[in-house]
Amino acid sequence: MIGTAIAVLWEYYEWIVEQVSPQGMIVGYTDTVGDPLAGLGGAVAAGLVVRWWARSVTEPEPERS
Repeated sequence: MIGTAIAVLWEYYEWIVEQVSPQGMIVGYTDTVGDPLAGLGGAVAAGLVVRWWARSVTEPEPERS
């Protein structure tokens, strides 16, 4: 959720710059949709890596005979 929230906040930032700056930012609909999607994808990937890492750290190793 944090990655997606950051991507949405970035979109607000882009909108504010478009409104305030005389030159603005060259962004379009594809960029507006792509940024939150990239944030969501990155957050999901990071969550899966952390979950995998946490399991490998907390699970005891099998005993060898």
